[in-house]
This record gives sequence, structure tokens and C-alpha cells, in this order.
Amino acid sequence: MRFLLVGLVACGGSSPPPAVDSTPANAGLTFAWQAALPGQVTTGVNVASARFAVEGFHAISDAGNTETVSHLSLVWDATTRPAPVVLPDAAPGLYSRLSFKLDGDGLGDAYRIEGTVQVSSTVMPFRIHDRGGEIGCALQISTALDPGGAAQLALSLDLANAIGGIDFTTVRNENGTLELDTDDLQIAAFRSRLASAFSVAN
Repeated sequence: MRFLLVGLVACGGSSPPPAVDSTPANAGLTFAWQAALPGQVTTGVNVASARFAVEGFHAISDAGNTETVSHLSLVWDATTRPAPVVLPDAAPGLYSRLSFKLDGDGLGDAYRIEGTVQVSSTVMPFRIHDRGGEIGCALQISTALDPGGAAQLALSLDLANAIGGIDFTTVRNENGTLELDTDDLQIAAFRSRLASAFSVAN
């Protein structure tokens, strides 16, 4: 098991494109992230920034090898998007499972999503954040890594279903901002939908 610390890469421009814009590493496994963020995620909802605290990013091969990144901070906003996850020393083999969890580890929010939403005829700012959540994500992948070779896989984040399922008319108004947090009755259902928002890109 190997442990790496992955940071962020900042990009110019006001709206980073959803397509993967990265070059695979010369060797090992590379996981690139793509999302149409910031921007409109569903009718009447625009996301300005989305941040996720990821713990234990595990790529697992059929031979039982586990390549691990201990901590990731994924950020999409006007100037930043996540750097690819690079595992340069990954053992050769067929990788069929990927797992990670969103978890603030008691030190902060597991995720924080901010933007605007139209409620009736009024556009209001919203904030979704969750200090108590621990959300497990598991993906089936199929990536072969040859000895001395390199392989890349794109991972997608789509918040349309997760945010589209919120009834904003019942969300608490906190000084003009609709705030969905750990204590809200809708948070459990939102966590479940958020776990399904990550997928392997086509």
C-alpha cells in the first residue's frame, strides 16, 4: 500500500471546461476529474463552487494490490479544478475497483457546495455543507496497467440529481442564504444521492 498527498491545480479563465485537460503520467495510473462546474447543474440551479474532502482513495487490482492516496481536496470554482490523481508506482495488473469516502474527519465539512437557486420567481444564494457526513463511494472500473506502462481513467461528477432532489422551499433561510446542513431533515437523502454523483466517465 502506497500513500501520496495530492494537491490542487489552478487554471485561468472564469469557467473551466468539463473535458479532461491533462496529460497521463509516463508510468502508473492516472485518474483525471471532469465536471461542468461552475455552471448550471439543473433548471434554476447554478453552482459557483464545490469542495469535497476525500479520505482513502483506493484503486484495487484483481490481484489484491491496493494503491492508496490518503487525502484529497477536490475543488471546482471560477479559477480552480482538481489535479489528476497520479499513482506512478502502481503495480501492473487489472484494476476493477475504486473506492473513496467524503469525510471532513471531524475537522471540517465533508463537502461544501455554493451557488444560486430560483425559488418561485426569486433567485437566492444557497449553501450545502455537512460536517457530520461520511459518504462512501464505490465504482467498478476496468483498467489494465502493463509493466512499465501508463493508464488513465476519467472520473465524472454530475450534481444534477443530487441537487435537483432538494426541496429548497423548506430549506432554512439563514440571513438571506438557503442553508442545507448536517441538521436538516433532507441531508440523509442528499448524502445518498451525492454518493451516486461520482461515476466513470464515458
